[in-house]
Amino acid sequence: MVHRNINHRFFSVHKHLRNLLSGAFLFFSFIISSASQEVKKLSWFFEPNRIAIDANEIYARLSTSGYDSSFFKSNICEVKIIGLADCNNYEDQNEKVAAHRVEYLVNYFESRSYSKNIHIQSETNAAKPCSEEGANSNNRRVDFVFMKVETLSVPIETNQPTSNITSNKKLEEIIELNVGETLVLDGLNFIPGKHIPVSQAKPVLKKLLQIMIDNPTLEIEIQGHICCGPIKGPDGVDMDTQESNLSWTRAQAIYDHLIANGVDASRLSFKGFAMTKPLIWPEVTIQDQNKNRRVEVMVKAK
Repeated sequence: MVHRNINHRFFSVHKHLRNLLSGAFLFFSFIISSASQEVKKLSWFFEPNRIAIDANEIYARLSTSGYDSSFFKSNICEVKIIGLADCNNYEDQNEKVAAHRVEYLVNYFESRSYSKNIHIQSETNAAKPCSEEGANSNNRRVDFVFMKVETLSVPIETNQPTSNITSNKKLEEIIELNVGETLVLDGLNFIPGKHIPVSQAKPVLKKLLQIMIDNPTLEIEIQGHICCGPIKGPDGVDMDTQESNLSWTRAQAIYDHLIANGVDASRLSFKGFAMTKPLIWPEVTIQDQNKNRRVEVMVKAK
């Protein structure tokens, strides 16, 4: 397990530090401490109000800088993960966004097979409201700072974690489920931040509609889910409605589609679960995020 100490105290950014941060940062950079001890730092940048980053990108930047899995297996590392947020007029929201960005990167390392060798301290450094400090995209980032690296004489090997992807039945098997059982609709995924299904979902929607038509006593609850947030965190913002109910609007989109194509509304209901029931956690790759961005159906009557 990664050893971490999440510091929920939020520190103000001093003037000289703000000046340093206002310069153009590379995606990964190196700094020298005042004690002449080399301290290496990697930085990842985020879009406004986003807390997730593709794990493939995390891995690529680590590897490019010489910090691949073999490095962490061969060294004991003490690191500090620092989350920052761009300024806005809601300081509390800044603090939450910065903390979630830290949590996301910590979860990434917790999922690694070499996590026993990484000791993490975490903190947030949320920007001040815009009334006091101008917007600065360089503040939308997480810094991964190596405080100490100790080489091992013998690398520690651990087993690669097993996948926690739920195995799914085929859609046709929904009529075989018992009342109360739920089926993941493989392939019925959504455009990020929207309740619009991806184009590849059309065959799944067509098949679901046909099953409902062929089985007139079948009643289902459509359940919407999102990705890329903290477990049991708030629902996502639907970019089309600008409301924090993305899991609900995804479920409703399938509900509306079935009704528009002849299924009686009395046979359908829908509900959103936000990020409370991920298929995969932590989300290590963008493919994991896509799988969590989904709809499931629960059999209510047959």
